[in-house]
Amino acid sequence: MEIEAFESYLDRHGSDPDRWPANDEKKHVIQLLNGSERARHILQETQDLHSMLETALHVRDPIGLETRILAAVRSSKENWWTSTIAQWILKPAFVALPLLVGFVIGLAATDSSLVVEHELATAQFDDHSDLLAISNE
Repeated sequence: MEIEAFESYLDRHGSDPDRWPANDEKKHVIQLLNGSERARHILQETQDLHSMLETALHVRDPIGLETRILAAVRSSKENWWTSTIAQWILKPAFVALPLLVGFVIGLAATDSSLVVEHELATAQFDDHSDLLAISNE
């Protein structure tokens, strides 16, 4: 096995030999490690890098962070005007909005649209017996 293939193997499987998959490639890697000082040096550098990364990525929580967050949540008081607007003005306004829109649409109806509506309504009650007579012939 070449050093480049060994480095690729380390990139794919990490530097912990216990976690390497048990296959022929692992056997070749172990043979390379037994016979090559450079391969052992690369493995040691990779293991050192992984251990430094693990310690660098672990950040402790600041002391008292949880208690400060909970205290801030508990002490946040809603302004009385925000509560008043949300409870007593916005909710009834949203309930009345569909009624208001329907009222505006009803006022916007013109006389010509009322005539068309009247014609459509009365057409339903006309006598269509002459159409039935034509269809029977």
